[in-house]
Amino acid sequence: MEREKINYLTKEFSKNVESVNIRSLEKRLQETNDEYFSEFSTLNFKSVKKAKLLSFFGFFGLDRFYLNDVKTGIFKLAYFLILILCYLFIPIDLNDGIILFMVIVIPFSVVYFFFYLHDIVTVSSKVKFYNLSKIQAVLYNIKYKKS
Repeated sequence: MEREKINYLTKEFSKNVESVNIRSLEKRLQETNDEYFSEFSTLNFKSVKKAKLLSFFGFFGLDRFYLNDVKTGIFKLAYFLILILCYLFIPIDLNDGIILFMVIVIPFSVVYFFFYLHDIVTVSSKVKFYNLSKIQAVLYNIKYKKS
C-alpha cells in the first residue's frame, strides 16, 4: 500500500486503538494492496467518549450492549433490577427484614458497585480492543482472499 494511504490509516487507527498496536498494524498495511484501502477507510469504530458516557450512566449495562457484549449486559441489567426490587420490597423495620437486608442486599450492592467501577475504569481499553478486532478481521479476510 502507498505510504500516503498508510499514514492516513494509521492516523485514523491511532484515535481508535491502543498505541502499542499501531506499529504492527502499520507493518501489516504495508503488505496489503492498494485495492483494500476502501475496506479500511470505511470501518465504523466505536467511540471511546460515547462508551465512557454510557458506562458512567450505565447502571443498566448499556456500555456492554454498545460493545456487543450482550450476555454481560443482560447479566448487569438483571443484577441491577434485582437489587432495586430488593431495596423496594425487603422490609427494614422488622427483625427478620433487617437481617435479610444486611446479609443479602448490602453485600450484593457492594459487589455491584465494584462491578460498576470496574466497567468505568476499563471501558476505554475495551472499546479500543473492540476496534482493533475489527481491523484484524479485515486483515484476516484480506490474507485469506489472497490464498
